[in-house]
Amino acid sequence: ILYTLNLFSSNINDLLNQLKAASGVQKIRIYDSLINYYVDKQNDSAIIFYFKALNYAKKIKDDTSIINHYFMAVDLFSDFDTLNSFLDSAIYYAKKTGIDTLIGIAYQNKANWYINIGLYKKAILYLNEAIKYYKKYDRKADIYNTLGVCYKKIGFYELAIKYYQLALKLIEKQLTLKNPKKQTSQYLGLASTLNNLAQLHYAQKNYETALKYYYQIFKIVDSLKNPQQKINIKASTYLSVAKVLNTMGRNQEAFKNIEKAKKLFSQINSPFILYAYLTAGQIYIDLNEYQKAIENLDSCINLAGNRIPILANAYRELAEAYLHKAEKNNSKADYHKAITYAFKALKYIKQTHTIYSENKVYKVLYKAYAALGNYQKAFKYALEFIKTNEIIFNQEKTKVIEEMEAKYQAEKKQQEIEKQKLIIEKQNIEMKRQRMQRNGLIAIILLLTALAYITYRSYRQKKRDNQIIQQKNKELEQAYEEIRVQRDQLQEQKNKIEKMHLQLEDSIRYAKRIQTAAMPSPEQLAKLFDEYFVFFRPLQIVSGDFYWAKKISNRYIAFTVADCTGHGVPGAFVSMLGISLLNEIVQRREITKASDVLEEMRKEIKLSLQQSTNFEDSKDGMDLALCIYDTQTHVLQFAGANNPMYLIRKGQLFEYKAVKNPVAIYIREKPFETHYINLEPGDTVYLSSDGFYDQPGGPNGRKFMRRNFKQLLLKIWDLPMDEQKNIIEMTFEEWKNGYKQIDDVCVMGVRFNF
Repeated sequence: ILYTLNLFSSNINDLLNQLKAASGVQKIRIYDSLINYYVDKQNDSAIIFYFKALNYAKKIKDDTSIINHYFMAVDLFSDFDTLNSFLDSAIYYAKKTGIDTLIGIAYQNKANWYINIGLYKKAILYLNEAIKYYKKYDRKADIYNTLGVCYKKIGFYELAIKYYQLALKLIEKQLTLKNPKKQTSQYLGLASTLNNLAQLHYAQKNYETALKYYYQIFKIVDSLKNPQQKINIKASTYLSVAKVLNTMGRNQEAFKNIEKAKKLFSQINSPFILYAYLTAGQIYIDLNEYQKAIENLDSCINLAGNRIPILANAYRELAEAYLHKAEKNNSKADYHKAITYAFKALKYIKQTHTIYSENKVYKVLYKAYAALGNYQKAFKYALEFIKTNEIIFNQEKTKVIEEMEAKYQAEKKQQEIEKQKLIIEKQNIEMKRQRMQRNGLIAIILLLTALAYITYRSYRQKKRDNQIIQQKNKELEQAYEEIRVQRDQLQEQKNKIEKMHLQLEDSIRYAKRIQTAAMPSPEQLAKLFDEYFVFFRPLQIVSGDFYWAKKISNRYIAFTVADCTGHGVPGAFVSMLGISLLNEIVQRREITKASDVLEEMRKEIKLSLQQSTNFEDSKDGMDLALCIYDTQTHVLQFAGANNPMYLIRKGQLFEYKAVKNPVAIYIREKPFETHYINLEPGDTVYLSSDGFYDQPGGPNGRKFMRRNFKQLLLKIWDLPMDEQKNIIEMTFEEWKNGYKQIDDVCVMGVRFNF
């Protein structure tokens, strides 16, 4: 019923010429060849010929071809609504034919599509529809196997086992018929089902049961006639057994099984021997034998060819092996190798779209760069690790919650039904007992001679009823106990989610240490300034605000407070870029004019963030106030991007305005300006992000405002700098008045006492 036909032609023009004269099924086959040709060329013409084939099949009313082409859509389209509509159309035309097997296949195709996109509950509905139309045992066994896979994916392990066992019974029943034509496929189906059962029990930590099913596969494969098929299955099963034995701590037995697999693969020169090397490498990493792990993983990579998933896994494991080896031996060379192989792994992982592997590689990169002292790159990959961790956390959380909720609701509903049944049965028994007592009293009145018989019968019946009630009470208590067990399981899942959350928070705190290391320490600031303070209050663990100070050419001191776009992890990423650029422009290039520094930063940020002339492309950047102090002439330069500078001299506040532009791409870019100020002893300079005066609070929940901030500075300017910081911090806390902090806050004060 289903077919795929490839017509090969030395010239595509031959096919197009044949198409003109062809008709009926032959024309549809030529269309299919053209579709296959353009699919191989990755040319959109495949879609054009697909619709021509479909429309022609409808024109000649060939229902089988129409159905086949709707199935073909899965390989050509990715849009959910389009595929959903096409597969529904396939079901419609299949029903129109009245052929049960074809209808079953149409439903099964729809189910398989849902499985491929991860909608397992929807797939289960269509699989149950498909099985209604299958009369042959082999098709039913295939459906039961697939149902087992779906129920395993959504966490219903008992139902998964049930359907695997149903598949097992059907296949075993077919084998008793001894049909030579079908025996090979039946044995393969049996091996596949046993493998599914083994994997399920392994996932549930029932290791002995998993081994039992794997050992059954060894008995089955001896019945296969194809030697190559037999050896491949046997060797693959040895590798699966090795993984189970390694998990059980039986490492020597695990390696014996790996060697058996290698030997079998070698007999037929099978390329699958690379899986044996991969498995051995993974086990050696678990045993902390990193050099042996590296040797096996190198062998795996050499045999992998263009197998992208294998290369992705092998390079990832190799990167981890070198990282662990470097940590063990404190070897810089091994840290560099870990980084090299991590980037190779990343290249292949990006093609396989496996977020878990990507997360592991980013972990290797940030740990290796941190160990080598490259904090900028360590921070970059720590952020990537955190991002992928968040994705995994959200996926796991959603999956766990859905599984818990579905399982809990299903079992709760079943327990309620059982509970109601027990209560009704108990009431019926009680009513029956009461009826019998009433009948006994009537009988006593009507017939005294029957008193002894009726009393005896009532006693016996009551005794039986009480036994039944006691039994039902026990069952009711058991039902309540099962509910309590479910509650404990839910608590365990909750603890798992909380643990994942803590791991994510630990990663962000690690990123904070990297960001803090990039900013000047109190000891460094004390060497640069006579008196200063910094009030720094991030909204989250890491910050989009930052402060920075450096000495240039033993003459100039540059310092700044900056406010980057966003806060938290995204803001911190931009802040690390800002710190890196300031170090490059001011310290390394020794540019000592404030406006020139901002102009250079603007250029570099547009380049780094790939900001085009289209203003809407990216609005990431920063506002900052930059000062450069000449220690010989006591002249202070100031240049600002949206953020001003406040100078207080003898109780009078002077505000130096900033250019109304960020340090980034802007719709109307203006040149930055430098203000020159001849300082006098005792002059105090203040730089701030907008987080302080934008904070809502007070009695009415309004912003603190710049005006109030300047008045606060005029009240405290002549106090010692540490005391000024304490008052600013106390004012901020009191102003919040129970309101949440809405942005990062950074205020810096410097007093010049030359």
